[in-house]
Amino acid sequence: MKNFGYLSKLISLIYKKHQNLLPFLEILRSDIAGIEFLDMGEDDTAFIHLENKKFYIRINNRYIKEYKLNDDDILWLICHEISHFVLGHHNSNLIESHSHQYRNFAFDCQVNSMLFNINKRNRIEFFDKNYADGYNDFLTGEDLTGFYFLLIPPLKTEQEIADDFRTLDYDPYKLAVIREFWFKNFGEAGLGAEAINEYLEIILPEDSLNNQPEENPRYDNELPAGIEELRELITEINRDSLTASSGFTGGLNNPFNNIDVKKRRQNILRRAMQSAFFEDKEKTISGVSEAVIQSVFPALRRKEAAMLGTGVIPMFYSTLCDTPSAESMAIYIDFSISTRDYHNEICKTLSSLRDVYKGVYYAFTTELTVMTFDELKTGRFESGGTDITPVIEHINKNKFKKVLLVTDGEFSPSPVKTHAEIYLLFFEKSNSPDAVKQSGNVKQIWHLEK
Repeated sequence: MKNFGYLSKLISLIYKKHQNLLPFLEILRSDIAGIEFLDMGEDDTAFIHLENKKFYIRINNRYIKEYKLNDDDILWLICHEISHFVLGHHNSNLIESHSHQYRNFAFDCQVNSMLFNINKRNRIEFFDKNYADGYNDFLTGEDLTGFYFLLIPPLKTEQEIADDFRTLDYDPYKLAVIREFWFKNFGEAGLGAEAINEYLEIILPEDSLNNQPEENPRYDNELPAGIEELRELITEINRDSLTASSGFTGGLNNPFNNIDVKKRRQNILRRAMQSAFFEDKEKTISGVSEAVIQSVFPALRRKEAAMLGTGVIPMFYSTLCDTPSAESMAIYIDFSISTRDYHNEICKTLSSLRDVYKGVYYAFTTELTVMTFDELKTGRFESGGTDITPVIEHINKNKFKKVLLVTDGEFSPSPVKTHAEIYLLFFEKSNSPDAVKQSGNVKQIWHLEK
């Protein structure tokens, strides 16, 4: 049975404290059928099972007590387990060629590296609770075969670790490989599964490589729909750090490499428009870059009150609010000379999103022009200089509450101010919002290019 109360708590944690885990939000909302806390064996931690395209998760109470795990840790634990499916580990060739212990170690190396980068390279307390002590155990000789410290980001600088390793009576070649792997896997580029395997076959004891035959389940047709969406969203947010780099002998295996760039950009823009115009403020989710994230507050209506009366805690609380209409919003597209290289892409992408937005489009340079849908598809507009003032004046005149501004920000600030919420879709990371911020309330920013 689905643990609604606890899932609701984890979802609230994402909004309030762990916004970097927003890509996992829909999985927690829709694709987890049950979370159970059980007393299991001493060596058991957590298990994730897939059935009828839903995840069932069991977590060992003994494990929670031993490592003093809190709700934040359990949230990271669940995201860790889900990430194995995101990375395709359930269909890895390692299942048929390597032992259970070996492949779990290899898979965890890749998952934890990905989550570290998703967390903007900030340390994750849950990982350190589990594995930080392993480094001292390795240095003191208490555990020269576990290598569990390789499952967390390096605890010191590369030079400090090199100095520590010099004190060990250990194969110098393997120590060099260990150090190189540790810093490469938790670097901004990360490592693909094959590259990780190439390193670990050198690092780990030989007996861990022996295969223990078992069935190799194939889950591709059973995966929740949210997994593919999660793959794409993680890639969009952090695609530079998720690009697999060459391994010890140049191996490469990254499931994110096959995502079409144009499709990715279209999805970015789709999410930008959805969160700018169609998402409730309390549920705003960033597609790529800067975002305003707010908490979700309980609000009781008849449905929620009835659920609470039966002892069921609602995962979400509905509130009556105004739904934005075409009359209260607008999209303005910068067709100046400085954005010429992006004109065709803008028009094709926006026209492909006709199912999301059916309102009016406005093209601007130093003046403002209304675009028809057919004109938008052709993208044939005269380019010129850029002036944001006519846009701000037009927003105020029409009393728009929300606007999406597609631009490179290459213009002078306007003396006119607006109270409308402004959402910016920039072309490149180097584009500056400063001029727009002097004119209005910039709520959110996305970039088509990083």
